[in-house]
Amino acid sequence: MSEPMYKVNLLPLNLQREELIDIRRLLILAVSVTITMLILGVAIFFVVNYFNMRQEIDSETRQLESLQPSVNYVQSLQNQTNTMQAAVTDYKALMNRQITWSSLLYELDDIAPTDLWLVELDLANANQPKVGSTAAAGQTTATPAAQKNAAPEPYPNTLTVKGTALSVPSIGIFVQNMRQLPYFKDAVIKTITAQSEGNSFEITVYI
Repeated sequence: MSEPMYKVNLLPLNLQREELIDIRRLLILAVSVTITMLILGVAIFFVVNYFNMRQEIDSETRQLESLQPSVNYVQSLQNQTNTMQAAVTDYKALMNRQITWSSLLYELDDIAPTDLWLVELDLANANQPKVGSTAAAGQTTATPAAQKNAAPEPYPNTLTVKGTALSVPSIGIFVQNMRQLPYFKDAVIKTITAQSEGNSFEITVYI
């Protein structure tokens, strides 16, 4: 029966053929590799996500740019609608203020005292110069062709009433009655002149 034999390696560690396994070093290396892979994975995820978001943003920007003409058109329609609504409102206000002059003459006759009669009614716009007024020195008058191209006359805002009354109080009563009519804002006596046939007067009525 042979005796067991033991091998003894007397060489230094760096010269020994059999490699010694360092468990701690392997663990550190494995942890380092794992952390590095995680970092790389997270970095790759964020980079890919960033580029995807950039592509989505670019796509949305292109869609907005393609829709901009439609948005401008809708805004233009809205502006036109607002303008038309304002014009309709102004037209309704004008129609509400529109006076049927034939009816007005009858109403003026109804509110006039028995000793007062009218001789002249003159409609005008207080902001416009009277037709036929003399031009100042150095100014030129408009030719007929230019007058044809002129803007339409503005709506009258004053009414000059001239007449005669046998008594001054009748004129005051007539003015007070005109102020009660829905057509007028105010009525003001401009002149009263005593004459042989009565008292002639001039009244400015604001429409």
